[in-house]
Amino acid sequence: MPPAAAPAVAEALRGRKIDEITGTRDRVEAFRTQWRDGGRELYALRLYQLEELAVPDVPGQARQATPADDALITEWWIAFAAELDGLTREAAEKRAMDSRWMSAGHVLWQVDGVPVSWAGSTTPVGGVSRIGPVYTPPEHRRHGYGAAVTAAVSQWAHEAGAEHVVLTADLANPTSNSVYMGIGFRAVSDWSEFRW
Repeated sequence: MPPAAAPAVAEALRGRKIDEITGTRDRVEAFRTQWRDGGRELYALRLYQLEELAVPDVPGQARQATPADDALITEWWIAFAAELDGLTREAAEKRAMDSRWMSAGHVLWQVDGVPVSWAGSTTPVGGVSRIGPVYTPPEHRRHGYGAAVTAAVSQWAHEAGAEHVVLTADLANPTSNSVYMGIGFRAVSDWSEFRW
């Protein structure tokens, strides 16, 4: 939807229950002002695309997750959802389970055989693979593991057939944005998730 079309789109959708929208910031702003008052932005996101991968020099190694890692990945996915959205464990479990079984590759970064970070990536569709989530438990942060596992899952995505690797980062988290740019991701556009 071009921003100029927002009035016509809002009019065409009148009477439907729409309580959340996502898109580039200019489109979200154009539509939400036509739709109704109130609401709030849930996330301000930046879409990145990988240009030239710069693999960081971090202790440890990557490995593809196996079915034996399912419980660990599920637990980390729940922790990721709880931390990202400030959810209770029960609500985080529901959020994680809603997306846990999407078609994806999962890569773990491990040090001395112990997993310390994880990243998922969608199976390429139309030549594009999207990275996410990326999660490092608090006790393993500030060692570069998130950058290392993101680089590793990006390599997996290319090997799986992706011509383009993308990800989104919360603009409220300067650390993750810096990490992604440091390994070769470049900003494409800013996005907004808005809910009434």
